[in-house]
Formats: sequence, structure tokens, C-alpha cells
Amino acid sequence: MQMDKEQYGKAKACLVSCMQEGYSWQVAKAVAGLQISQSSAYRLWRAFRQCGEAALSDKRHGHPSKLRGAARAFLARTVSASSSNPFIHYPDGTARAF
Repeated sequence: MQMDKEQYGKAKACLVSCMQEGYSWQVAKAVAGLQISQSSAYRLWRAFRQCGEAALSDKRHGHPSKLRGAARAFLARTVSASSSNPFIHYPDGTARAF
């Protein structure tokens, strides 16, 4: 099941709260309903202890993580201008620019 941002934030807060109360990361993730690794759970917990509520925010503000706009155009121009081949070659013999 996919969580929206609000649900995901509440689940992370629940995870941190459980870990603050002394529950193991496995119990905390089960109670919160998160799919999270041990290292990510402890990283989130440490960030919460250091930064408080701000650690629960993903800090992306809805922006996509992929390269877009002017930065992508610059990269495409730079790679195309280089002497190396800017194409991705597929097993079926076709080639497409990244």
C-alpha cells in the first residue's frame, strides 16, 4: 500500500516515538507500518534526536528527484559535444540518446 506524504510523515513519527520508548527497530517499523531497513531506521532516529521534528520532513517539497529543465539541457549539450558516444545501445540494435 502506497502512503501519501502526510501518512508517511505520521508513520516516521510513530517509528521514532516507538524507538524513543525503547522498542526495537523491528517492532517500531511493524507498529508504524513502514518498509524500512535497520540502518535507515537508526539513521532517522539519530537525525530526530539531533534535529527534532525537522528530521521527519523529506526536504524535497514535492520537487522531482530527476534532472530536469536547464540542467538537463546543459548536460545533454555537454555530453553531445564530447568526443565520446552519448547514446545508449540496446540489445535489439537500437541506439537512443540519454
